[in-house]
Amino acid sequence: DFGSGAALVVVTFLILIAVVAIAGLYVSKLRTATGVEE
Repeated sequence: DFGSGAALVVVTFLILIAVVAIAGLYVSKLRTATGVEE
């Protein structure tokens, strides 16, 4: 079914965005904690 397939793609895409955003926040906090400046 195309509907369920599209929904699965959207959900997967949103999860990927959330993972990237959380990872970015974690890395930025980690850099701040360790005092690493870019």
